[in-house]
Amino acid sequence: MTSDHRRLAAYERSMDEAGLELKKDWTFWLKRKPFSDTTTQECLERLFAPGKEKPDALFALNDMIAMNILNLADEVGIRIPDDVAIIGMGDLPISKLAGLSTMREPLGELGEAAAQMVLELIEDPTKTPLHREITCNELVVRKTTTAQMG
Repeated sequence: MTSDHRRLAAYERSMDEAGLELKKDWTFWLKRKPFSDTTTQECLERLFAPGKEKPDALFALNDMIAMNILNLADEVGIRIPDDVAIIGMGDLPISKLAGLSTMREPLGELGEAAAQMVLELIEDPTKTPLHREITCNELVVRKTTTAQMG
């Protein structure tokens, strides 16, 4: 199971635990590479079609997908964050420049855990690697989730 699949499963589980409805027609699986502006634009056009109920926010499984959505929003006639908020995952350096709200991942802690697992396997190759879940992501709020005061 990829990290994106795990993120989607965690999102679905969190929505369920919070008692919030998960609208399947608001969930799209966009491939990371190659990015397809056409596919992303089609998804946005379906989400924001006239006469349809629209989401208040979009959560992308990574910052690159969120950036792609942000770049296409004008073409579809969506004002960010006035019409919809956008949040990504990863806190890439470009996310700060674009004002993209994101979930910052604890990369140092993830790397440390991975290195520890490798060392444990080197010490005892017959040992089954432990599964460790690190869930201390930090929400970084920027322009894509806060309406401009003016």
